Amino acid sequence: VGMAAVLQAGNQFWDNPVDPRITNNEFFALNGTSGRGKRENEALGVEFTVPLLKELTADVAVRYDAYQNVDAGSDSKPTYKIGLEFRPSEQLLFRANYATAFRAPDMGYIFTGGNGFFSNETDFYKCEIDPANCALYTGVSVEGNQVANPDLKSINANSYGFGFVWSPSSDFDLRADYYNVSITDEVVPQSTTQ
Repeated sequence: VGMAAVLQAGNQFWDNPVDPRITNNEFFALNGTSGRGKRENEALGVEFTVPLLKELTADVAVRYDAYQNVDAGSDSKPTYKIGLEFRPSEQLLFRANYATAFRAPDMGYIFTGGNGFFSNETDFYKCEIDPANCALYTGVSVEGNQVANPDLKSINANSYGFGFVWSPSSDFDLRADYYNVSITDEVVPQSTTQ
């Protein structure tokens, strides 16, 4: 039986100051991004490789992560992975696994005080009501502002996969794998066009 363990502690600080002249509107058509925040995280994990039979090996891992944001939400969760490797001969290996994952949201999505930007868009409403002059409503300059959400949920995922490796000689390998990953609570910025 093989074993590995990890103990992790960290402290992250995110600071993105904006030039005060930008916030005072001293520049035409220029905007910026600002914000700051801090978070601490701890994790503990252990992994085992266990020979079940001469041809069959299991890989089992468990990890617990926790993070605490100052002035924002905190979260914790255990995750795990289970894998099997079947080697009917020296030249052929079959493998499969299932795993869960957990990740804190990016600090910019939690702590951004404001992310200003300009974009050229088409005013589809005006084009719909005045189609003859639609060209007048394309390339319209739009000012946008993206702000943080301190209540964002953590990103979660489940995945599974399987495949094989065929090595008929030391000079040739053939590998094929299939992976399927499902992610939930992922931040997806919205389109200004929509």
